Amino acid sequence: MTGFSNTFHGDVEKAVQIGAVHVHAGESAPIPPPWQVPAELPHYTNHHGPRADLAAVLAPADCDGAPRVGVVVGSPGIGKSALATQVANDVGRRFPDGVFVAQLGVADDERLGEQLREWLERTTAAREPIPASLTGRKNLWLSWTHGKSVLVVIDDVVTTAQIEALRPANGRSAVVAVGAQALLGLAADREVTVGKLDGAAATELLAKLAPGSDLRSDAEALATVLRRCDGSAAALNIAGSLLGEMSLSRLARKLADPERGWAGMRQVFDTAYNRFEDDVVRRCYRLFGIHPSGAGVTSEAVAAVLDVHVDDADDALRALKRAALVTEIADDRYELASRELMAAHAAGLLDDEERDIRTADLVRYYTRHAMACARAWMPKRTWPENLWGDDLPAPLDDADVAREWLRTERRTLRAVADLAYRLGSHDVVCRMAIALWPLHDKDKYTYDQVAVGEIAAAAADELAFPVAASILRQQWAFGLRDLGRFDDAADLLVTAIRNAEQTESDEALNSGKEALGLLRRAQGRIEPARQLLDENYVYAKDKAEPERLALATFHHATVLADIDQALELLGEARAYFAAKPDPDNVLKVDLWCAKRRIEKADAEALAEAETGLQDVVTRAKDAGPQDILVEAYAALADLAQVRGDAGIAHRRLTNALEIAERCGFARLHSDLTDRLARVSP
Repeated sequence: MTGFSNTFHGDVEKAVQIGAVHVHAGESAPIPPPWQVPAELPHYTNHHGPRADLAAVLAPADCDGAPRVGVVVGSPGIGKSALATQVANDVGRRFPDGVFVAQLGVADDERLGEQLREWLERTTAAREPIPASLTGRKNLWLSWTHGKSVLVVIDDVVTTAQIEALRPANGRSAVVAVGAQALLGLAADREVTVGKLDGAAATELLAKLAPGSDLRSDAEALATVLRRCDGSAAALNIAGSLLGEMSLSRLARKLADPERGWAGMRQVFDTAYNRFEDDVVRRCYRLFGIHPSGAGVTSEAVAAVLDVHVDDADDALRALKRAALVTEIADDRYELASRELMAAHAAGLLDDEERDIRTADLVRYYTRHAMACARAWMPKRTWPENLWGDDLPAPLDDADVAREWLRTERRTLRAVADLAYRLGSHDVVCRMAIALWPLHDKDKYTYDQVAVGEIAAAAADELAFPVAASILRQQWAFGLRDLGRFDDAADLLVTAIRNAEQTESDEALNSGKEALGLLRRAQGRIEPARQLLDENYVYAKDKAEPERLALATFHHATVLADIDQALELLGEARAYFAAKPDPDNVLKVDLWCAKRRIEKADAEALAEAETGLQDVVTRAKDAGPQDILVEAYAALADLAQVRGDAGIAHRRLTNALEIAERCGFARLHSDLTDRLARVSP
């Protein structure tokens, strides 16, 4: 899926939203209702009873209420997704606010958050800032769908929690959930079981797929084909493709051959595979046996892993598509037609030597390309060169292409990191984690950041590579901080500093100190924060790199005891950020200038602080990070309390709390709730 960058910046956390809030922004230009349903399948056959049953439960209600839920279950490859597609086409137009489709497959919080972001981007909810956290997005989805009529189709469901995360709010909506088995704990209005196609329906489907084949010419041959397909829509589609190239009797002989070693419908896959004479096509199919599921595979990836020309890879993928072995899930992006049934078949065709070679080639391709993209996205980040010198791929020429590739391949890259760790390829794991930093940091894939950071830090320890261990633990700690786990993040940063002390890398050491100093400041532990940020400031002055010095100056000034000196240093940092330009950091500096003036508490300083905060609020409302807006309102409450105006303080805290709740800023929400309870309106 195409990724989007909707990030919140700053030093506060953004993790679990508490409660639900319904916020309806004013709607200006109309946005057409989303219609994500695939086209009707031209060869769809039978399942008339389940089709009618599912359509009936999805009929829009006469009044608002909880969304109706229909669950579709059945064996792999039996036609569950096809049924959901057909019914969505049957009833979709009855839902005027849109039809939304999700393809899941794994129990992955990042995948749910990604899906919600995609849906929200297609609605008027996108006029509000889309939260970074999964819970924040769930609440915005509930807010937008409240009182509406939408149809949600969730395919390849693994857990009930996935349905709960994507379920719309009360209104006149409905949900179709497709899974291989019944979902425990789900209160469904109707469970529809898709069974095997019977002989008549299977024959009808083959006739549609191979209209030139005379299926009545050989009853025994037809019976053999039907028996091998065993009522599976996936196997029958492949058999139909084969009938376009060979006679019914010839296909039956191939499927009946006992020496081919496959029983039942698997022999259909074997027969389809064996008819290819082109070695590239066969190797391409076998590659699907080890390639991670989720985002599919491109011709570029196939070409790199198999060491063939990209045109040959493209031809091979299209040949597999014509044979109904793979489907094109997006432009030049392919997946097995039924991964549930066919992944084991493709993997079983690999011998041990080829499996090892192809796995190594696959891991190498994705790791090197991810690094090339990361270096294009963040060209000034020097950790790749500091850790591996010249042993790196050149950056991509186009940073936009690099960002899009990392976003699209996120699930595959996460799986490759896990695979490399299981294989003991520890250097690869470290490289992948460094390469994924721009994606995790900028797009806020926090759960991925934590999971990859954990295995990468362990891999660096195994390699006895302390400077890498330090940086990787810092990356891991930033993820924990964003989840609100401040104590765990602090423990990691203490270990990261110890790792750095074993090396000659002052850069790693002071990066760790700066990160821990900011965390201590957020925890309210000002003295340790002051010591750490002062040490980092001294280092930055010695290093004399303008950007690092500006950031170190800014952070040092937020905890400096001498407020007048702090304001002077904040002015220096602001001048650098304004000239760059870096509007987000300018906004942060202006916020902190106001906060430090409130500490002075004299009338002139308070008046300047009020003017500054009102300006920060205006700019943050227009296009700024929402955590800064929350902090600005909280600072206005501080200002009101210093002036003794509890009513204004209560209103400003309420403003801050509403935004924190909507955007999923858990720690801010908790702190603001406590403060509000202590302030009388």
